Amino acid sequence: MTLDPDTATFLDQFGAMALSAVPSLDDEAGLAVLFEGLASGGGSNLLEGEPPPVARVEDRTVPAAGGEVPVRIYRPGGTNLPLVVFFHGGVFVLGDLEMHDPVLRRLANAIPAVIVSVDYRLAPAHAFPAAFDDSFAVVTWAAKEAESFGADPQRVVVMGDSAGGALAGVAAIRARDEGSPRVALQVLVYPMIDPALETGSASEFAEGYLTTTTFLQLGWHVYLGRNKGEPYTSPSAMSDLRGLPPAIVVTAGYDPLRDEGLDYIERLRDAGVAVTARHYPDQIHGYAFMPGVIPAANDAITDIAALIRVELR
Repeated sequence: MTLDPDTATFLDQFGAMALSAVPSLDDEAGLAVLFEGLASGGGSNLLEGEPPPVARVEDRTVPAAGGEVPVRIYRPGGTNLPLVVFFHGGVFVLGDLEMHDPVLRRLANAIPAVIVSVDYRLAPAHAFPAAFDDSFAVVTWAAKEAESFGADPQRVVVMGDSAGGALAGVAAIRARDEGSPRVALQVLVYPMIDPALETGSASEFAEGYLTTTTFLQLGWHVYLGRNKGEPYTSPSAMSDLRGLPPAIVVTAGYDPLRDEGLDYIERLRDAGVAVTARHYPDQIHGYAFMPGVIPAANDAITDIAALIRVELR
């Protein structure tokens, strides 16, 4: 299928945003400049449009081994709602509570669900297991505190996009391993699954589609360091996927991560995990959180919200 026309226009107009000129991994000075620039621009909502109102939005901090983790809690009207713990994308090196604020507001209203967005620590300043430890600490805390902010502790969802999808996936695995908290559903939106990045799509869409394979490699490198392959570093590092909660996995056709996402769907199914797969063949990595510039993203947001409702009914 050909690229969505609106997406193609976006790439033509904003192609300079693509991180194709990433320094080599041994260029410390070049990497420092890159990360400084990312840190200064990671909170932009230009791609997501205006944030809609939600009944209540609250910023808090959650205690964790590495210190207090900032979170933002979106509470639509209603009680006993599902609880979605959300981890933003950004290839482990950028992002914050502002990154997906408009879309998370829409999802909170559309599901409807209480959403807890997690501002986990970022690489390279904080390598593995910092982001994962922060993420799992918030899942555990949110499940315990669910009733205090109108959520159902029996309907806890872990959700994330890109790097956040990796964190959601391994959080579901650790919750299974430890027997707590109970996770009812995992929602992985074009997730980062495998640091190897050796699939056909990683080669075919390496450049020219906003997120580059080189940048994905860099993100894994600075996040994992020498820990590649250790437990909970990535979904691909975990050999046993049996007993995991049902999954919704979203993939995109023009995404370097497409094939590893599709492969993970098959691994989950082979392990007996119920999977609802949604593939958007004419879209790029990141598009579902770009309704401000890609109108089709609105349909994806509506679709994902509907799928979550169905799984949690």
